Amino acid sequence: MGMLSSLYQQWKIEIKHFSSILHLEYYIEIVSFSLGVYAGLYAAQNYEVAKVDEPGVIIDKMKKYIDEIMKPKP
Repeated sequence: MGMLSSLYQQWKIEIKHFSSILHLEYYIEIVSFSLGVYAGLYAAQNYEVAKVDEPGVIIDKMKKYIDEIMKPKP
């Protein structure tokens, strides 16, 4: 019974450690996203950043580019 108890305690410690690692990953994602938003806002306020096209326009440009690439060469 003593060996099973020690294995159970070890398992509980490993699960607790794994859980804390998962929480750390969420914090890293939140901090990374926040820094990206801050950098984008800073750049938009302090530099002349070109406007981004509408998603439909970008998709059309991508389709035309792919069609040009996929054309058979003479």
